[in-house]
Amino acid sequence: MQDEEKPKGRSGESAVQICERLHARAVERERVKRADDEAKALAQGKALQKTAKIIQLPVWSDCSRGVPNGVLRSALFGAIKRGPRKTINREFMNTLEGYEIRYTGARLDQSDLDVWETLLDLARKQALENQNHVYTTERALLQKMGRAYGKSGREWLKSATARLSATNVEFAHANFTYGGSLVDEFYRDDDTSRYVIVLNPKLLAMFARNDWTQVDWDQRQRLRGQPLAQWLHGFYSTHVEPYPLKVKTLHRLSGSENKEMRDYRRELREALKALDLVTGWQSSIDKLDNVHVKKTPTPSQTRHLNKKK
Repeated sequence: MQDEEKPKGRSGESAVQICERLHARAVERERVKRADDEAKALAQGKALQKTAKIIQLPVWSDCSRGVPNGVLRSALFGAIKRGPRKTINREFMNTLEGYEIRYTGARLDQSDLDVWETLLDLARKQALENQNHVYTTERALLQKMGRAYGKSGREWLKSATARLSATNVEFAHANFTYGGSLVDEFYRDDDTSRYVIVLNPKLLAMFARNDWTQVDWDQRQRLRGQPLAQWLHGFYSTHVEPYPLKVKTLHRLSGSENKEMRDYRRELREALKALDLVTGWQSSIDKLDNVHVKKTPTPSQTRHLNKKK
């Protein structure tokens, strides 16, 4: 009996050789595909490293809060009282010369500024480690602001956080512009009261060229419930040697909703008295309606003055 003829491939390949060749081709295709996928992943990783920015805020003391001067020298966080909030669409906020701020959202008050300052302070300590995420709890946030941990406090915090994340600020100063919200996003677990808050690293543009101030947190909190006094405290904290300003100028810059100048002037006098009592500054309004504030410079402001000499 003759042997059966074994199947032949190209150039006389046997069946085994055909299988080995096809397997080698499949392995090579898989190797090339894997190498291509790895190259793409590596390229994407490098791109993310280039685009990912970690917010690195300036260093300030634990008893202070670092705030951009443009924020404190404007009506962005106004000296407004509790009540219904006006919603505005890309309106210019009154500021000192040198800044330009357009704002979209519900008007922000001094209590909103308390929350934002507190988040910035937490970000200063956490952002580098946590990729711009601030991890905290309702209780910790309220305690850090000296507020009671009760239902009203928790609801107030929820409202303030929502307002800050629903904003759009176009902030321009010294060839730097930031456009975005004051809080990028937040996550809250209502069962555990845990918060995760994300800040945009481009907020650093608001601190550009060392244009920020350390606000004495204890003094600010002692003025709580007095929005105009708190606004004045922040405004004059940004000045090493305050210069006289008209009452009407402060009315405009503070974003006051008091339409009667006579009533505003009376409110201003009371706020200045409260400010003097807490800070030890000396303030007055002269016959020409100029507001004068005399203060002792902080150590950092003293160093700034010495550099100018």
